[in-house]
Amino acid sequence: MKKLCFVLLFFSSLISLPAQEIGLTKIILIRHAEKADDGTPDPSLSNSGQLRAERFASFLTYESIDRLFATPYRRTQETLEPLSRVKNCPIELYNPGKPIETAAKLVEFHGKTVVVAGHSNTIPALVNALVGEARFTDMAEEEYNKIWILLFDKDHLIDCSVYTY
Repeated sequence: MKKLCFVLLFFSSLISLPAQEIGLTKIILIRHAEKADDGTPDPSLSNSGQLRAERFASFLTYESIDRLFATPYRRTQETLEPLSRVKNCPIELYNPGKPIETAAKLVEFHGKTVVVAGHSNTIPALVNALVGEARFTDMAEEEYNKIWILLFDKDHLIDCSVYTY
């Protein structure tokens, strides 16, 4: 419990650094929350997924969010919907099959904070494209609790941290 409190405190202090004030670009990446098992190729979030999406939005309550990006799938958009509502920031779509092009676009938001929701096999690939090396592998199907926070000074990576929540 003590370790969890420390991790949450550290995570919230890093999240609360205002990118605009220090001239850094902050890119926050997550996998979509738990999806419903409805047998369709584009399921909505399950009840636990909806709760996780709300919890993620509450983590970012004090963060200034400039852009939100999700894949064309409902589960990624629904993961960001609570945050979109709280921050009054629309969700823009991106192509998860083009990580290099997406990474190049994301680092162009100089001094902004951008949140990206993707999938178990696309978020690690996008993080790898952003850091310029293959550091991360696909996530396990049941793994929904990782958050990557990347900080850039212009287009130079300063930090890449991974948290669980």
